[in-house]
Amino acid sequence: ETVQPETESLILENVVDLRFEFMAETKWDDKWSDTNPPKAIRTTIKLRNYRGQEEVFSITTPVDMAKKS
Repeated sequence: ETVQPETESLILENVVDLRFEFMAETKWDDKWSDTNPPKAIRTTIKLRNYRGQEEVFSITTPVDMAKKS
């Protein structure tokens, strides 16, 4: 069942695409179904700039699940 939010808030305009990818052992995958955490998460966003051109921005975040003391 999908829950609909009571209100919507625009946080970023001109988003063409938003993707999340997960690093398994040696490859990126767009789905994560493993019980272990991924090694990293790559977030890619495609925006349309003020000239109408599409620009792509990507950031890779390592996932460190080591216990901190």
